[in-house]
Amino acid sequence: MAEWRDPQWEYFAIQSLRGKSFGDEWPTIPEFFQYTVERFPDNSAFTTFAGEQRESISYRELAQYVEALARSLQNLGLTAGDRVAVSGKNSPYWGIVYLAVLCAGCVVVPLDARQNGEFHKHLAEFTEAKAVFMDGDLLAKLEEAETEQPAYRKYLIQSRKDFADATGAKWETMWQMIESRKGDTTGALSSLAQIRSDDMAALLTTSGTTGNEKLAMLSHANFTSNLIQCVYPGLQEILSTDRLYLLLPMHHCYPMTAVFLEGISHGSELIFPRGLAVQQILQDLKDGKVTVFMGVPMLFNKIIQGVLNKVKAQPAAKQLMFRLMMGISGVSDRMGKAIGSKLFSGVLKAMGFDHIRILICGAGVLMPEVGEKYRRLGLNFIQGYGLTEAAPIVTLNPAGTSEVRSVGRLLPMITGRLESSPELSAPVVSVRGHEVGELCIDGPNKMSGYYKNPQATAEAFTEDGFLRTGDMGYFDRNGYFYITGRSKNVIVTAGGKNIYPEEIEELFQLCSWFEQVMVRGYREDGTEKTELVVYPKLSEDCVARIAADRDAFLSGDTVKDPAKQEEIIGVQLHREILADVQRISRKLPDYQRIGRVRVILLSLEMTTTQKIKRFLAESRFAQHNDGLLTESQDF
Repeated sequence: MAEWRDPQWEYFAIQSLRGKSFGDEWPTIPEFFQYTVERFPDNSAFTTFAGEQRESISYRELAQYVEALARSLQNLGLTAGDRVAVSGKNSPYWGIVYLAVLCAGCVVVPLDARQNGEFHKHLAEFTEAKAVFMDGDLLAKLEEAETEQPAYRKYLIQSRKDFADATGAKWETMWQMIESRKGDTTGALSSLAQIRSDDMAALLTTSGTTGNEKLAMLSHANFTSNLIQCVYPGLQEILSTDRLYLLLPMHHCYPMTAVFLEGISHGSELIFPRGLAVQQILQDLKDGKVTVFMGVPMLFNKIIQGVLNKVKAQPAAKQLMFRLMMGISGVSDRMGKAIGSKLFSGVLKAMGFDHIRILICGAGVLMPEVGEKYRRLGLNFIQGYGLTEAAPIVTLNPAGTSEVRSVGRLLPMITGRLESSPELSAPVVSVRGHEVGELCIDGPNKMSGYYKNPQATAEAFTEDGFLRTGDMGYFDRNGYFYITGRSKNVIVTAGGKNIYPEEIEELFQLCSWFEQVMVRGYREDGTEKTELVVYPKLSEDCVARIAADRDAFLSGDTVKDPAKQEEIIGVQLHREILADVQRISRKLPDYQRIGRVRVILLSLEMTTTQKIKRFLAESRFAQHNDGLLTESQDF
């Protein structure tokens, strides 16, 4: 730990409290929560907006609700280690349940609210959950999927207002449970259950981009060590005065750790979204005066594209002035004298970004030009990288860095190395003078394994216990990590060249005609070639027409004729798509150039962090030859 000795690092403050506030090297989540409540009882903890009305609860109130619900769970007979499933849209009430489950000593199983009743039933049974807490629509779907009396009890997540207005609710609600025990609260959040930091805290489903979703077993120490690793001085600083926007689904490890738990551990205010539309998001940022905003590449792409589209709608003189100001800002940023926030103060205020201290992008690789545009607007834009199995943050760019291509350096206490991967051609190809390999890591935030899956657990670790990330990349001489792609997605050409689909896909992120893009390999004449799959931005009328005859479009029979597809999506759109592909493909090395384009009229299924589920896409193309294939030497 010699490199990480800054005395201002929170780790040293935590160690000074061992035996007092915390029992082990790393605190449990309940211990960290109580530590915050003791320091910042009157700070706003959770905030929502109902129309123009702002509703907040303090950390003191939050602690009372959490303790009452935790005591109610214990009164039902739940004991340390019992599993409790939680699913629903992001809300303060979801957060109360999550914290109460942990304070009761139980293991929380957060589930994707977009999934159907069968999914929720299967995971509740597989994890042997004793109770499930869900939104009303999800509980209804769960009951439809049940064929016999389940072993778990069902409880409703709802707002206090809905509870006050409800009569004859079908399921017992979380607020009934809170009301039944609110007179028993003592403030002893961390001693409600006898748990240690190495006890399991959560079972988290993996993102599902490669199929066969697994449940990562993560301990309290995995989470809390990651919270402390991320706030090493110079990386990022989360303050008790910060307001964090909790937009991404809370069941996913990235927002759960980096936003929800990080905010709570520092007494920050968490702003919950009104909705997922870009205009709603921008309004939330403005009304909430958000200071820290974490998102995914697709979201940041859409926001900056909206800004650029508004600029294009301006008179030529204003467009020229905007480009000139962006150029000046870029030069000043590289000189270490950022002036973008002053040049674009009006733009930032209109976006709701005028209070933002930090923008952080994770859960995917961002096109460098996108990050550069945010920085030129005067925003402190940084990237990070992680995976569920590491709780999840592994690398992070220092705040204020002008590096937009790297996902950062390894966090304190994480050791990383690169290993060869069987998916790669041999010898390992050098990229920009650096040897590429699979990143393997060791540190206090790595999982113990996959729940009830010893084979997958064995495959996830090296012989000496390093966690295999499955991500390919390289380190530069300053220790910055650059991702080239997933090892399982690598396309190997006939000449033995490695093609990383993600590297090509990022080049299309700002193409205004593309809604989704995926690069995949296909075999022709015994060799591996590259195909670009495009789901274009379609008009509402076109989407409605396709939805009305989905099976015909999925089979592809309707769109094999180029003239027919042009009739459906519009001649201009079809030509613009191919023009963009030609423009970008011609910039690529010969071996990376696109061999054919497949334009599809039904979207590909995505994860909650907006990554295409490649295994489902491959299954779909294997079963249905949908989409118009266009082959050209020009690509």
